[in-house]
Amino acid sequence: MIDLLCFEAKEGLGGGWPDRFWRVYRAVNLRRVARAGRAERGRIALPQSYVAQLPADLPIVPLETCDDRQRAFDNTERFLDGWYDPPDLDYQGFDLGQIVRYKVAVYAGGLHRAVRAVDVAERLLTETAARSVMVVDGVPYLERGLVALAQAQGRRARYLWPVLFRAPLVAAYDALQFRVDYRPDEVTLLGVAPPATPPTLAPADAVAWVIFHNHLRVMVAVLGELRQRGHTTAFVLPRQARRWAAFAALPDWAQVVWIEDLLTGEIAGRLEEAQRRYRALFARYARERFPAYFQHRGVNLWPLVRPGMRLIFERYLPQCVGYLDVARAALTSLQPRVVLGVHTKRAADQCFFRMARRQGIPVALVSTAFKADMARFARFDYGDLNLADLLCVTGEAERQAIQSHLRDPDKAVVVGNPALDHLAAKLDALPPTAACRAEVAQALGIPPARRWVVYTTGYINTFMFAGVLEALTGLPDTHLIVKVHPGESAAFYAARVPAAWRDRVALTHTELDLHRLLRASDAVVSYVSTTLLEAMLLERPVVVVNFSPLENPLPIAVYGLPESHTVEALRANVGRALDDSAWRAELLARQQRFVADYAYRMDGQAAARVADALERVMKRTG
Repeated sequence: MIDLLCFEAKEGLGGGWPDRFWRVYRAVNLRRVARAGRAERGRIALPQSYVAQLPADLPIVPLETCDDRQRAFDNTERFLDGWYDPPDLDYQGFDLGQIVRYKVAVYAGGLHRAVRAVDVAERLLTETAARSVMVVDGVPYLERGLVALAQAQGRRARYLWPVLFRAPLVAAYDALQFRVDYRPDEVTLLGVAPPATPPTLAPADAVAWVIFHNHLRVMVAVLGELRQRGHTTAFVLPRQARRWAAFAALPDWAQVVWIEDLLTGEIAGRLEEAQRRYRALFARYARERFPAYFQHRGVNLWPLVRPGMRLIFERYLPQCVGYLDVARAALTSLQPRVVLGVHTKRAADQCFFRMARRQGIPVALVSTAFKADMARFARFDYGDLNLADLLCVTGEAERQAIQSHLRDPDKAVVVGNPALDHLAAKLDALPPTAACRAEVAQALGIPPARRWVVYTTGYINTFMFAGVLEALTGLPDTHLIVKVHPGESAAFYAARVPAAWRDRVALTHTELDLHRLLRASDAVVSYVSTTLLEAMLLERPVVVVNFSPLENPLPIAVYGLPESHTVEALRANVGRALDDSAWRAELLARQQRFVADYAYRMDGQAAARVADALERVMKRTG
């Protein structure tokens, strides 16, 4: 008899054949887990979103109930300062270990994922008092952590699949996780040939550093305002920006500096030398340092974090050398009085802003989303806010939330969101609801007479999609429109819509104007997304979905906004917003209070307020 059977049931790897294989394999495993649960008479631990796919009489422990996000963050931070010797990662006085801190914690390094797996495993074993455990195949981190922790504590551990099957599966997963649907670089400099002729750069008062597509729109708004006031400006972008949707709208006056064009033969040589040096350093650390260092609750985390740490040493650290050299070249030529960005979590961002500070150039960060309490949960995502001399935040709620992260709280200034400035005029110019509905109905081929509920996706809430489908396709006379995030794959979601529901579900990626779609809707559902705010601005009732017992990073309960933790609650909350006119009116009023705190004034003047703050900074620096 097995006391606890655990199946993490991960979504899979990217798209294409790996994803198709993973979905079939997951379905097979769910059936095997159900049979094993009956035979072993133990409790079954798996994600809440898959509970409905098992027989109702089986004893289930939702994994989310054992997840403590704050504890995992705290335990992760214990590893972030001692994993390297500072002299080994010093480059011209810059501490590269600090620059790749986010990568080690939550992105390539996967340290947070490994620590969290062991923390969840420890809580599972404690709360179930299991003396014996079984996992499916040991592929997901949680299953590996559970087996390792159980064995370290003298408990029996078994696998559902035999070793001849699962060993190559684990090896394949480890080999593919950084190759399938994964971009190994922020801006690729390794192997890039320097231009035959270096670019000629005109000096600029304000320079915007942008390496992520979502950030270009806000910088266009801010630099456009500065240009109208007589200031010279420049954008520093990677070549991949040509493929961004926002790039097509870049104004004619924009001076664009391509990051890759700043490479020289000398910088390329230093990149190659750094790659050799850090590859050798990884080999030494892997032998002498990491196996003993990455220990948590008696479990050796090194096998879990090794693939990601190798990537950091072989690609991220060498390219940090290139990012710093490129930043020096750009800043020396452009001679800006202020540099702008959005955040500092990425290594390339940190390199540019750290180099600016070394040269005495002020750094300003302009927030692009209503993050607010996200600072408590996405601790590493914010990066080091103290690198900035000026923080332009979206609203009072965000200013209060980040104060504890700042050595000088007065540097945070509430301005609104420049990325939403265009909405002030655009929303007024949007066609009436009836015209928007006719346009969407024709584009998606859906009945205009039905009630439309728009669900906006995001990579952090993919696991909720199955429950959202179940809840919203169960509403009478309702059509679900899934608005896929621009950075995600529409095929990923299309493959997850059962054939029986396809006449009630439509998907759209980037084909439709987002705001016309939101105006056409009768209600909007999402987790943590800027689309919630945009729907509120369009006076559409909003329902937040959170199929997890974890606290929502946005304090929506303070405003009395509905949050749904179960399929039944989501169906009921959306149904009430659709059917109860009095409640809908009250909900819209509460949403306006939320908007006031998170978007400040929706008057189209946020970019002007940012420009005012930037001019004050430039005046101080001459």
